[in-house]
Amino acid sequence: KFDKMHGHVDSLMATLSKHGHKNKHLMAALALIGMYKVATTTLSYSWSFFKTFLRPGRNLYKRYQGGYVVVTGATDGLGLEYARQFALKGFNLVLVARNQEKLDATKAELS
Repeated sequence: KFDKMHGHVDSLMATLSKHGHKNKHLMAALALIGMYKVATTTLSYSWSFFKTFLRPGRNLYKRYQGGYVVVTGATDGLGLEYARQFALKGFNLVLVARNQEKLDATKAELS
């Protein structure tokens, strides 16, 4: 696809340069369209990069202060760590797990 498009662009540029003195306005218009496309693409990628990597995260505690968090798999691994972190931030927790003994131990740890 790229080679085919590249061939069309080369053909257009050859035609325009052969009759360049007659097509100055067309060349200027094409240059403006190209600059516009480059600028909008650059801005779009820059904004995506900023939103993903540079913008500060939201303070969920302020936003949902006093709210409840449901944590599944709260007795092991990531679920347990999420429960610990939310408990440190002062959220009310609803813990979900398959093993009642482990759930009771996790509840005691987080209280």
